[in-house]
Parts: sequence; C-alpha cells; structure tokens
Amino acid sequence: MSIAVRHLAPTLAAVVMSAALPTSVSASDSLATPITSEMETELWPLEVEVQIVELDGPADPLPVRRVVVPDGHRTTWSSAKMTESGRRFFEIDVVARHHPRDVVELEWDVVISRAPVEQMQVHEYVLHRLRFGDQILKLGAKRLEIARSDIVSTMGEPITETVDIGSQTYEIRISANSLRG
Repeated sequence: MSIAVRHLAPTLAAVVMSAALPTSVSASDSLATPITSEMETELWPLEVEVQIVELDGPADPLPVRRVVVPDGHRTTWSSAKMTESGRRFFEIDVVARHHPRDVVELEWDVVISRAPVEQMQVHEYVLHRLRFGDQILKLGAKRLEIARSDIVSTMGEPITETVDIGSQTYEIRISANSLRG
C-alpha cells in the first residue's frame, strides 16, 4: 500500500499544481459577456441628453447636449453662463447603464460654482458700458455654490432636478435612451 501511495504522490502533486497555475484569460471569460439572450442587448450604446434651463430667467437656455456612449461610460459636460453677479459654471457627470426590461440607470453628479465680478471703480464701469474701456469683466476666484448627485432608474422619461441658487431657479434635465435595434 505504501508503494501505491508513493507512485500516486507525484501525480497528485501535478494535479494540485496545475490547478494553482494561472490560466490565460480571454474575452469570453469576462463578466460583461451576456449569458442569456435577454441580457445580450445590454451591450448596445445609449444616447444621453442633458439640458439646463433657467426657470425664472431670460429665454436663452444653455444648449441641449446629446452624446452616444457605451454602457457604463462616464460623460462630462461643462457650460458657463454670465449672470448679474458673475459667471456661473455648470459641470455634470453622467453614467448610464442598461438594466433588464428597458430600464436605464442614471448615475449623475452636478457641481455648480460661481466666479464673481471683481469690484471696479465707477469710471471703469461707465467706460465698460460705453464700450470704451476693458470689454472683459474681471472675475474673482471660482467658488462652489451647489453639489448634488443621485442614482435613479428611468424608462426613457427625463429625470429632473430643480436647484435654487439665490433668486435664480435652474432645472437640470437628464435622459438616456437605449439604442437597441
């Protein structure tokens, strides 16, 4: 019996060692590869749309931004708008992901900051308004006003977030539609 164990020991050691050795990895081993036919469509891209509208302000909204991205891809938009008190900056990050039954998950972050107009003398302001002086207003340091984020699910309808900053109200609209065939 001890002779049989001595002969099996190298074979057993070879089996244990081969299981511990790293094997080559291929794309078919990835978790992103669909297993069922229902999940097969999840690899289609998504069309993401972002719009910022000033609800109680002038009728010049920031432009609608649209982009087609792969599932799970982070997209960033930046826009700026002059206000009475300075320049307001909008930065929006969106990640859209497919879920079963045409549901899309939106993970979004919004950061709104402001750079105030620096103080100027009365004569500088008059020259600026008459277009004789500096045509570009000097802005101060950029300061954070609002930061928001959320993860929501949608079936094609836009999600909206209303943000009040002082006397101004903005509505941020984010939507994502699957481009499945």
